[in-house]
Amino acid sequence: MQRTLEVAGTFVALLVEDGELDRELARRLGGFARSGPSGRPDLALEVVLDPTLGEPGRGGLAWGREEGGSLRVEGEGLEARIDLEAGRGRAHLGAASGRAVALGDVTENLLRGLVARLLWDRGRVLLHAAALVGPDGYSRVLVAPSGGGKSTAARVAAGAGWPNLGDDLVAIGPEADGVRVHATPFSGGERPAGPRVAPVAGLYLLEKAPAPERLPVDLAQAVAALVAATPFVEVSAADRVLAFHEGLVRRLPVARLRLAAEPSFHLLLAPPPPQPP
Repeated sequence: MQRTLEVAGTFVALLVEDGELDRELARRLGGFARSGPSGRPDLALEVVLDPTLGEPGRGGLAWGREEGGSLRVEGEGLEARIDLEAGRGRAHLGAASGRAVALGDVTENLLRGLVARLLWDRGRVLLHAAALVGPDGYSRVLVAPSGGGKSTAARVAAGAGWPNLGDDLVAIGPEADGVRVHATPFSGGERPAGPRVAPVAGLYLLEKAPAPERLPVDLAQAVAALVAATPFVEVSAADRVLAFHEGLVRRLPVARLRLAAEPSFHLLLAPPPPQPP
């Protein structure tokens, strides 16, 4: 079965030979994955089961480079070789008892890393953040590590009529008319229905606190927090990622947001930038 995954203008063709895994990926990726081909993808990834490998585990994946520049990805029950320049790759997954969930976990982890690298080539990054869209159509991007309150913020905001573009990983990058954030299927809770984009009104470094409060933050602290929230960064790209986030901080309002689980917290967020006359 072939499906095409779309995230922030990047396209990955998934060719999955196992029907159970294909159905699990369809469930996880939702409206971001369409059945069948869709033009020329940025990457065609074949996923096959390999009985010589052990069962997939919950450990992280090790990313490296082959001598010719191709990506080498290895983990419990996973071996993959990806040639991003040629736009093709192959992933071998071990057999798993209970199969679908375990195979889906390791495949989704692989896709997160691959999408991050494809986005970088388009001038965007994946960011550990929740993106909340206000009634004005602008998104407020709340940056925090795992367990930092992103899903709570998204849930409270949804109750106040603010839908989200993601509560775990979103794609963000500068455009000619400002900074935009894109929905992704990589969610910690309720997944967005499908691809969607919104202009960004501000960036917020999220903290849990007894009461909501908005505090100033200097440029260096803001850039450091954004770099720390950017996964799958190769050492060779560290300086470029630093410059990328400095550019975002110089273009957007940035604040530290202490979050309490109450519906009024979103009133602390910045209004959208003024429109040109």
